[in-house]
Amino acid sequence: MKKCDVLVIGANTSGLIASMLCGIKGLDVLCVDKNDKIEPGGVENLSPSCMDVLEELDMLEALEDMDAQYKNGLAFAYNGKYKYFNFFDKSYKGYGSSYQMPKSNFYKVLLKDIHKKGVEVRYKTSVENVDFKKSDVLVHLNDKKGDVSIKAKFILDASGEVLPRLKKLTKHISFSKTKAYHTTLKLKNTHPFYDNKKIFISAHPKKQSIWFWLTPPQNSVSSLGVVGVSDDLRVKGLNKNENRKILKHLLNETIILKDFLKNSSLEKDINQRDIHFKIPTKLCGDRFALLANADELLNPIFCTGTCLSFYSAKLASLAVIKILKNKKCDLQDEYEEPFMHALETFKTYVDGWQSGFLKDVIFAKNPDEEIEKMISSILAGYIYDRKNPYVNKSKSRLKTLANSSKS
Repeated sequence: MKKCDVLVIGANTSGLIASMLCGIKGLDVLCVDKNDKIEPGGVENLSPSCMDVLEELDMLEALEDMDAQYKNGLAFAYNGKYKYFNFFDKSYKGYGSSYQMPKSNFYKVLLKDIHKKGVEVRYKTSVENVDFKKSDVLVHLNDKKGDVSIKAKFILDASGEVLPRLKKLTKHISFSKTKAYHTTLKLKNTHPFYDNKKIFISAHPKKQSIWFWLTPPQNSVSSLGVVGVSDDLRVKGLNKNENRKILKHLLNETIILKDFLKNSSLEKDINQRDIHFKIPTKLCGDRFALLANADELLNPIFCTGTCLSFYSAKLASLAVIKILKNKKCDLQDEYEEPFMHALETFKTYVDGWQSGFLKDVIFAKNPDEEIEKMISSILAGYIYDRKNPYVNKSKSRLKTLANSSKS
């Protein structure tokens, strides 16, 4: 019977990153995924906070050598007002830039590098049952050859479904239900306010919850979309599935985007998807931890899924390494609590945009330079820096700041 130190379930972003972080510390790691070799579509939007982890994995040079688009901040627009956040100008001393690239390219880099870290990855391998014994975990797998059993000392589940199902860890949705319409387009933009190294975000002029994103062009192709509370995205006279007409109607109502895109044409296919945050009621226990699954932590504007996936992989791997090296570690204190705090911080700022609080802060008449640097750190993904008061007590601080920004 095969034995390993760590079994990772799910060869997605958090699963692969956690596998490598454990692998470089000398642990025997097996990563399994029920699907065939993953060739995901879409774009991988890395935040600057992700770059710290990739540096630890010695992967920065590989990213620079691939087809990746450099980006260094966010640009906001609302009713004729503009605000730029440069991620080099922030309170936290981490990275000030990052990359975006086709998700399939990013996964190819991860999979090429993961074998160098001593990690085995098996596809078409499903987890049928998990039996927590006194000193190890007996895991029953089903692969191309049939049923097989392995013994692991610890399980990291990045699948978002296996351990929650087997251990009956009910999920709850922690965000109000929103929806997105998105596509790609060949961008031809000469607008004087456009910065092609920043994600551009524009608010709808009338509907509070609606916001648009436009990513920097990669080989002249950008991602464009709109996200908002489902009811606010309804357009009179249109069926909710008339994706193209709905997106064009909302774009035409937003003057700055109408100007930005006047020389560009939307792709034929306009995609629609529900946006939600699904979190199990319990993230860790005796010899297991659940990693963030980017597909269940979606927010297309703040790159929430990718950022939280990296952070959960980093926290969990540090904890597992301690445990398996017989060092003192409380999973609740060192994994679940800091991760949930980071998630709540992101939730505060996403909700703050939809409620109007964050817009008041971003477009303040007389902004405080030091506070702006703290907000910039959060937008760059450094949601774990509790020295930042707008992370440590995000909800009360943001509301107070928004009220003072109006005066």
